[in-house]
Amino acid sequence: LDYLARDAHHSGAFEYGNVDAMRIALSYVPTEWGQKKIVGYRERALDAIEQSLISRFFMYKSVYYHKTARAVALMIGDVLKEISELLKDELGASDKEVLQNLDKYLEFNDESVMRLTHNKGSEKAKELIKRIERRDLYRLAWPREHSIYSEVVKSGPSLFTNLRDPDGRNGQLHALATKANVDVSQIRFDLPSIKSPFDLEKPIILVPRSGPPWEFRPMESVVLRQLGAIQYTVRVYTTTSNEEIRSRIGEAAKELFG
Repeated sequence: LDYLARDAHHSGAFEYGNVDAMRIALSYVPTEWGQKKIVGYRERALDAIEQSLISRFFMYKSVYYHKTARAVALMIGDVLKEISELLKDELGASDKEVLQNLDKYLEFNDESVMRLTHNKGSEKAKELIKRIERRDLYRLAWPREHSIYSEVVKSGPSLFTNLRDPDGRNGQLHALATKANVDVSQIRFDLPSIKSPFDLEKPIILVPRSGPPWEFRPMESVVLRQLGAIQYTVRVYTTTSNEEIRSRIGEAAKELFG
């Protein structure tokens, strides 16, 4: 949980980093649930747990899923795709091996990626880095952002679910490119890379002072359920700075996705 306080401090979103991480950590307690031994939380920490989930929501909404931050993330993703083979040669290990080797993993950082791109990267990779440096970023063409969960229920998460599937995403990409009369390389879909940053479906086992443990489900909390809508965010970006193309993609996305 310390990452919330750290990122809130360094991003300037100080008010979102007020998480009582120590109280939550000190509330860990071994217990049994469903004939399994697990780590639960003391019931008295429930308020701190709920506050941490609320803080996490605001950090994702204001920082991690901010449209500009996501544009940069998409561009860095494209750079990594361009230099993936170079990275493998440089680190002397495959992607999977890097994740399993701490020393190799620590070599994989911003500095090594930037250096490798500038020295040996393709022209496309180098140009992407230069664009990031001069803030010539991918442009947001169309967003679907839900502020409350009832909007998700009303519109349905079908687009979000479809884009999570590689075949579904590819089909929607080509449909959108055709509709906007642009090349598929000029479009990027963006949605949360993890199923849920909030684990709202995952139960939290609370242990009271007396009596048996009980199950708290965040999705049953009206406040947390409404805030969880951000996990269904879908955005369409264009890789070009051409405003006319961005407008065409935005109009086409609006017609196709509603």
